[in-house]
Parts: sequence; structure tokens; C-alpha cells
Amino acid sequence: VGTVAAKRIQVFPSGGFNAGLPSGLVVENATVTGDLDVIDEGRIQVQPSETSGTPVVVVGKAASQSLGDAGVLVARGHREVRLNAKMGLYAKKLNVYTSRMEGKSAEFSDKCKTTQLFAKEIRPLKGSQKTTFVGDLHVTGKLSTVDLNVSGASTKKRRHLGDSSHQSELTLDDNSLYIGLMRRSYDRATQKPVTHVLKRQIPAYLVAKGFVLADIPAPFTVSNMTINNWVTIAQDYLQDTSIGVSTVFPAATTADWEDFIDPISIDLDAAEVDIADHESRISVLEGASSGGGELSNLTLLTASNNNDTITIPPNTVGLVLIAHDNLSGINVYLPAMNDRDIILVKNLNLADGGDEVILLHAHEVNTSAVAKFDGRWTTIQLNASSVANNNTETYANQCARLQYITIYPNTADEQDIYCRLNDSY
Repeated sequence: VGTVAAKRIQVFPSGGFNAGLPSGLVVENATVTGDLDVIDEGRIQVQPSETSGTPVVVVGKAASQSLGDAGVLVARGHREVRLNAKMGLYAKKLNVYTSRMEGKSAEFSDKCKTTQLFAKEIRPLKGSQKTTFVGDLHVTGKLSTVDLNVSGASTKKRRHLGDSSHQSELTLDDNSLYIGLMRRSYDRATQKPVTHVLKRQIPAYLVAKGFVLADIPAPFTVSNMTINNWVTIAQDYLQDTSIGVSTVFPAATTADWEDFIDPISIDLDAAEVDIADHESRISVLEGASSGGGELSNLTLLTASNNNDTITIPPNTVGLVLIAHDNLSGINVYLPAMNDRDIILVKNLNLADGGDEVILLHAHEVNTSAVAKFDGRWTTIQLNASSVANNNTETYANQCARLQYITIYPNTADEQDIYCRLNDSY
């Protein structure tokens, strides 16, 4: 038949005609061996079958598809929805919305492609233990969990103002404590804590990315930006939530920071020097006269002839005895001394009734005195006693107690003196 025109055609396996059916082609069972074209905004309506196991809809394949791709294809422009036995459910340039998804396996790989996945719950099939995410997990909202163990990269979009938190224990790396504009670090080389303060300038990392002052959103300025503010802006500016503190402020970039000198640290450093100095002077005093009745730091020097010259050895402190048997003309020269050093020089005349004096001279360099006694004299006289043995001793000035002092230090009036402390009898 070349051409057939009919207003009402009904085809039933049993034959017959039902006047109650609508005009057009009504088929209870039909087989199409070629292409079936539906034109003029037509559509195919299929009455669902009530027979168990019978497919509701079977639509073949498009001309460009293979037999294995046969199924249902809905396409509009570049958007497609396909449903077949080979690919399953495929949505091209479309989002898949679902309030709940349950599956034996949900792997985000080549087998499942989607721009966005919206689901009320994503959980493993009943009886399973875990859900696996292949790749990085990016969380832009709040992540609530009872037990979270992230072995890969977990990133979160930063905010300028964060939430409060409390931790009973916290461990950090050497450069990992950031407070406002301050970085608290630990220097392993010196084994000391170190504090740096962020400079009021655009970080070097963002400068290299083309960031300028005009890119800082109000009410923030380059003067009040904190470390967290810079990282938050970096994420927004570069559209990358994986950017962290170590990205914007790498340890190798020192130009973003200035050293913070803690006044307390300065005072402690000075105190340590003073303490060490005081300890050395206490040792000198203890050496000069110990509480146990024994003398330590005791130096005994003996003159054998009249007019002997005795030079006290360098670095000598404490008690120095100049022993002689009523010899005359003895000259004794002090050693070089440091500020606050104390020395006691005793004219120890061991002869009965001896009254010979000794002359104590300031330390000399190239025959010039480096300091003066009380800032006035280069020589003082230590008298011996002429009182005979076994009589009452009433004589004085047999011993000179001296402390080497630098007065008016670091000024134009600075002067070194031997200060006489009047320890004599």
C-alpha cells in the first residue's frame, strides 16, 4: 500500500472495534521494525502494564547508538539524560538532586561523573563499615563528626571571624602558633622560643599573585589585617580553599616579619649577666675569708732582701700576705684587676719589734699607673708595728683592703680607682 489515510485505527490481537477509545492510532501490541517518527509535537503515552515482570516502557536506540546503548534517551541541546543497561543513569551537563542515596558502592571516579551532588544523606549500604571518598574532601560549610580521621587533604573555607574552641591538649610544629599579628615559634638551633610580628604590608605571596591594596575589602586595611584575615582574603582572591597559613606565609619568606624584642627578655638577659658577675664576686669574698676558720684564695709572697720588688701575680684576688723579717725598702705592685674585684694586702713583718714599712703601688703599664688609690695616689704605705712581742698591740695600718671600681662608666668622666675600704687594725 503506498498511502493510507484513516481517522481511527484500532489494532487488537482479538480484532474488533471499541468506539469509546479516542481518535488516532490505538494499539494494544505493536512491533516496529524500522524507525518510528513522531512529529508535530507528538508524544508517546504508554499505559503501564499490570502484569508482573513485564517492562513498563521499552524505547529502542537512537541512530547514533549501538545496540548495547538501547534504552531511554532524553536530549535537549547539549543536555542529555540516558538510562540503559550499559551506562546506567547518565546526566550530561545536568545536576542530580536526591534527598537520599543508598548504594552498595559510591565511588567518585570515571564511573560516576557529576558537577554537583545534592543528597540529604550519604551512607554505606546496611552492614558495611565505611564510605570511601577518592580524592580531596572540600568542606565549605560546617563539618560535624563524632570521630574524624582524615589521612588525605581536608580543607575548609576560612572566615574572617572564627568560632571559639577549647582543647585539653594541643601539639604544634615549630612555626605553627599564630595569634592576631604574632607568630610564636621554636628555634631548634638555639633551643629558645622566638616571637615575630607581622609587618603592615601585603604579604610577598599575594604580591606575586598581583594582589594590591585596592583588593582589601572594607572595613579591613593593611594596618589592621591579621594573619587569619590575609589567609581568608587569599582564598577568596584566588578561589582556592586549600590555601593555608603556610601557603601565604611560608617559613622561608622572612620579609613579611619583624623580630619582636621582649623587654622582659632584655631584662632577664641583663640579669643573667649581673647574676654571673655577682656569683664571681661572692666567690672572691668567700675565698677571702671562709666561715670555717680556714683561708682560701690565700697568696703568700716572701721578701728575702732589703729593697726587694714583689709583683703580685695576675688574676690574684683575696688575701695576699707579704711576709718578711723586718726588711726595709720593699715595693709591692698590684696585679691588673677587673671592676668590683677585691684584694687584701697585708704587711706581715714576722720579726720582733720590726717597724719597717712596705710601699704598695698601683698596677702599671709601661711604668704608668692604670688607676689611683681613691682617685688620688699611685702609692700607699703599709706600716708594720714596732710594739715588742707579748705586749698589747695598738698599731694600725698593717693591711689594705681594696676594691677595684669603675665610676661614672660610659661617660666622659669614667675613671678606674682602687677604693680603700679601711679594713685595718
